[in-house]
Amino acid sequence: MKYLKLVRVLNLLIIVLVQYLLKIFLIDFYYTDIALSNTQFFLLVLATISIAAGGYVINDVQDVEIDTINKPNKVLIGKSISEKTANLLFVVLNVIGMGLGFYLSYASGKPNYAMVFVLSSGLLYLYATSLKNIIVLSNVIVAFLAALSILIVGVFTIMPLYAQNSAYVSLNKYVFVRIALYAGFAFVVNLLRELVKDAEDI
Repeated sequence: MKYLKLVRVLNLLIIVLVQYLLKIFLIDFYYTDIALSNTQFFLLVLATISIAAGGYVINDVQDVEIDTINKPNKVLIGKSISEKTANLLFVVLNVIGMGLGFYLSYASGKPNYAMVFVLSSGLLYLYATSLKNIIVLSNVIVAFLAALSILIVGVFTIMPLYAQNSAYVSLNKYVFVRIALYAGFAFVVNLLRELVKDAEDI
């Protein structure tokens, strides 16, 4: 249970739900065939939540001091989970996430897509260790990554189809714009949420 709290399991379940809702009610509605199989899509979801979970872990490791003041009853690092164990968990989760990301990128014929996972992992680490105290920029980074967890569904399922079949171009644009709109909404909502959280912490 303590590890589920550490990785914010409810937040991860929301990511899983949103990604599968996009696939079932948008992608699968318009396409009979996509760039990823059902198993590969599951691995995409797993890669996303692995990196997100790693971000939560390293964030808690870096926030022990301030969390001890603001929410002492919710601090896990140094109490029920050692800092060494938390750092190891962070590394393992990121290795899983980026490993799956590289596999899916090559499987879809777009090896450069792996940079999405490298970028996400890197930004989460930088946010937790050095960018968190930069007002607005830190909030924008978190909101961007939340939006990226939605956008990545379109990037990996339909973007590779551009090169495979020109007949998909107009449909891809239509569907991808809709995904981008959902991602934009997620960006705005999360940006506002992060600003409110910072105000509360202050």
